[in-house]
Amino acid sequence: MKETTSINAIGEVVVHGLAADASERKQVVHPEPRRPPSTLPPAANARLDISLSEKISDGRCGRTFRITVDSLTFSGGATAHHDCGLPPLCIKMAAPGMSRRLSKEAWCYEEMEKLQGMAIPHCYGWFESELAEGHQIVAIGAGIGVDSDSDSTSGKSNYEDSDDSEEHDGSKIGGQSNQEMQNAEKARLKSSNVISILLLEELGERLLDVREFPQPLRDDIHAVYEDICEMGIEHGDCRPQNILRAANCPPGFPSIKCPRHGCEHQWRIIDFHIGRKTNIIPSFLLDGYGSDLKHMIDELKITLP
Repeated sequence: MKETTSINAIGEVVVHGLAADASERKQVVHPEPRRPPSTLPPAANARLDISLSEKISDGRCGRTFRITVDSLTFSGGATAHHDCGLPPLCIKMAAPGMSRRLSKEAWCYEEMEKLQGMAIPHCYGWFESELAEGHQIVAIGAGIGVDSDSDSTSGKSNYEDSDDSEEHDGSKIGGQSNQEMQNAEKARLKSSNVISILLLEELGERLLDVREFPQPLRDDIHAVYEDICEMGIEHGDCRPQNILRAANCPPGFPSIKCPRHGCEHQWRIIDFHIGRKTNIIPSFLLDGYGSDLKHMIDELKITLP
C-alpha cells in the first residue's frame, strides 16, 4: 500500500487562479496556528499547490470547489506531482465576512480528529490569508451570498454572520481586555479582504440525491450521528445536503472501521460551521437527531418523482 500524507502535513496552500494583481502574482494562503494533534506525526509544513476546478456546491457559509493537485513540496525540497498520498480533495472557501464561521467548522473537524475518515471527511486544515492591495477574488464570480441549498425565504442574506457573543472575564492582556481582543479578531475575520479555506477530502453523492432509503442506510446514518454525539459535538445543521456518501475507494481512501459499531460507515456528515461543543448527554442529543432523520427521510420519500 502506498504511503499516505498525514492530515497535518500541509502548512501552506497556493491556489492558482484564485486571485491576482495586474502582474498576476499568485496569492499564498497561510495557516492559522493550531494546537498539536494528539495522534498525528509532527506537522511537516509542506506546501501544496492546487488549481481550482468546477464548483461543487454553495452553502450557508461558503462555496465548495473541486481541485486538482499540482504539487506537494516538503521542507526538505522533495516534491511530488502526481502520487502525493492524498485522496481527491476539495476546498470550502468562506463567503465574504464568513471566515469566522469557517474557523469554527475547522475547530470542529480538529476536535473530532479520530472520526475523520470514519464519520466525517478527512480535513487537511484551515488556511487563511489577507488579500494584498490591488488583488481581488477572480474565481468566485457572481452569486456568492446566495445559498442554493437553503430553504430560507427571509430577506436576510444566508451569509450574514451573527454576533454570537460570549461572556468574558474582563481580564487585561497587553493593555487590552479579552473581550476587546476577541472583538478585534471578529472584525478582522469579517473583513472582505480575508480569504479562508478548508481543505477537505472530496466525498460522494448527497443524501438529497438518493432515491431509495432502506433500513440499513437509515441505521448507518444514525450510527454516524451517534459517533459525533459521543464526542460531545452538536452538529446543528442536520439536512440531506450535509449527509454525503463516503468516497469511492479507489481513488479515495478506504473507510476506517468504527470501533463503536464494528463496521465501516458508508456515510459522512459535513458542514459544522454552527457546530458546538456541548455537555448535553449524548443519548439525549442523539434522540433529537433520530427524530430529525426520520422526518427528513420521510419528506425526501414524499418528494420523489
